[in-house]
Amino acid sequence: MTQALPPIVLSCGEPAGVGPELAVAARLILGREVPFFLLGDPAHLPKAAGYVEISSPEQALDVAADILPVLPHRFAAPARCGQPDPANAAGVIDVIAQAVRLVQAGAASALCTAPIHKQALKEGAGFAFPGHTEYLAHL
Repeated sequence: MTQALPPIVLSCGEPAGVGPELAVAARLILGREVPFFLLGDPAHLPKAAGYVEISSPEQALDVAADILPVLPHRFAAPARCGQPDPANAAGVIDVIAQAVRLVQAGAASALCTAPIHKQALKEGAGFAFPGHTEYLAHL
């Protein structure tokens, strides 16, 4: 009997950017064919998004194909489409670090990242890296 791989973790990226919409669209397109879950704040998802909060990555494997599993990570501020808020910078950075820890622990099989807003991260949290790649290498 073969054991299924753990799901992929999708980091939310910039809450005011395309990440939340991409997560919903990916779930609708991929269904359960490519199991993944979003790590982020469900409050940042589009209003009509079908999602369910999970408490562990493995629960993502049991969610209906048209529902987005979300491992919640609450943010400091609401998301206003197209208006990155430096108050959310620490949350974005924390999500990336948590996602890496989940992969390193074997709870997630891989990490897929949604786009970040580098200027908001620098302004809000003093982000010292040019982008995802360098931060991931650091972690």
